[in-house]
Order: sequence, then C-alpha cells, then structure tokens
Amino acid sequence: MATGNDVSYPQYGSSLPSAPAFGIVGVNGGLANNLNPCFGTWASYPNYSQSELYCALASATGSTSQPKALLYVNTGDPGNVYSGSPIADWPTSGSTPYGACVTTTVVLSSGSYTVGENSDPCAWQYGYDRACQDVTWLAEAASALNAQQSALPVSGSASSYPWWLDVEPATAGSPTPP
Repeated sequence: MATGNDVSYPQYGSSLPSAPAFGIVGVNGGLANNLNPCFGTWASYPNYSQSELYCALASATGSTSQPKALLYVNTGDPGNVYSGSPIADWPTSGSTPYGACVTTTVVLSSGSYTVGENSDPCAWQYGYDRACQDVTWLAEAASALNAQQSALPVSGSASSYPWWLDVEPATAGSPTPP
C-alpha cells in the first residue's frame, strides 16, 4: 500500500522520508503566525535540497491519486492576550462577515494595552491575515527554490496545491480555547 508522509517543523534538520507516495508539508511552524523554518530556503537552511516543499515534490512517487505535494497550516487562535502578553499580530481593525474588529483596552501586570477585542470578528480577521501570510510564504519559497534550481519548477500559486487546515483545540504553544 502506498503511503504519504507529513513533514513540518518537528522534522527540522532531520532526514526526510524517501520515496513517499506524496508529501503533506507544513507551511507554518506549530502556530499560525510562525513560518516553518524548513518550508523553503531561508537563512538557516539556504540550499533548495533542504527545503521540505522541494523534497516533497522531488521525492514523492506520485503513485496515488494525490498530488505529489499538499500543504497544511496550523490554524490556532491565540486570542488577543497569551501568557500575560498581548499578541503582536492580533488585528485591531477589519470588516468581517461577523462584524467589525475593533479595539479594546486590556490591563495586564505589565501595563495597560490597546489591542483588538477577543471577539469573533477579530478572530476571523486574524485567520484571514494568517492565510494571506501563508500564501505569501508559499510564493516566496517557490521563488527562492526556482532561483536556485531549474530542474523541478515549484509553483508559488496557492491554487496549485490542496491545503489542509490543522484545526485542534490546542496546538503546540497555543492555549486551549475557553
């Protein structure tokens, strides 16, 4: 039976499976706002052959109906404050299907902060912003990979890949929802 493999930031720096039927590659690293450092070619892994995206495309056999590479993202919603600190990229504005994301003031032991409300509209905007970031990370990774090699074109178009959403009540480093 042909099987695929899931690779992401936990495999950072280790050997990847050889000749899987397909590869499911994590774009972000554990939290929705963290880039998987092995996704593309970045400072810590500058060579295209170290990229999990490239390895999935290059080593997958394609022996199933799945594409050689699929992508997944963690979708954790941290809320506007986590572990006593405001979330730096939590939105403070936006018009969403759930209404407007607006600001509020939170008082923490370290001071008073103006942040986006911990609300459905701001959570929706956070998810939208993170999805846009993931698409940008894909385009940047593909561009960097293609600049280093020409044997295997890597698409930077989001529609070229099936995307899986990793929806869990608690992901690595994220809080359990109330």
